[in-house]
Amino acid sequence: MPPTATSEQLTHVRDILAQLDRQPEPSQANRRKKPRINIRMALTMTALSATSRPTIQVFSRNISTAGIGFVGRRPFKSGEYLALEFQIPDHPAKLVLTQVTFCRYVKSAIYEVGVAFIEAITLDGSLVDPIPPHWMQIADPRRAKSQSAAPAASTPDPVAK
Repeated sequence: MPPTATSEQLTHVRDILAQLDRQPEPSQANRRKKPRINIRMALTMTALSATSRPTIQVFSRNISTAGIGFVGRRPFKSGEYLALEFQIPDHPAKLVLTQVTFCRYVKSAIYEVGVAFIEAITLDGSLVDPIPPHWMQIADPRRAKSQSAAPAASTPDPVAK
């Protein structure tokens, strides 16, 4: 679990989010098919393309049924896959496979990132590694090719997006 942000860091993030909210939306925002709502919460993401699969703390900016926007200190490549963990009180935790659609530098080592939702699963807490193997194959197709000779692992039941 990543370290908790200090109150000073959270204030800095809130200021940047407020500044982003005041900026006019770029022309690409008009192409969005799903309405977005502003939401502010700390989230944990796992970069699936990295060999070590680091966990990264980010702060949400807005969300829709198609994806989520957030800010964080790490740049991401367009097309990169991330596992996003949602922990909402009184609800089962969810792990969501996402794909980066854009990333831009904002200021003060902060990046704004948008990701599209691909697939979601409910976390049951009993798994040592909650990330499904087929997500790792999606994130790294070379891994899928090297494992194609091995017997197929059981695929979890699909979950509606």
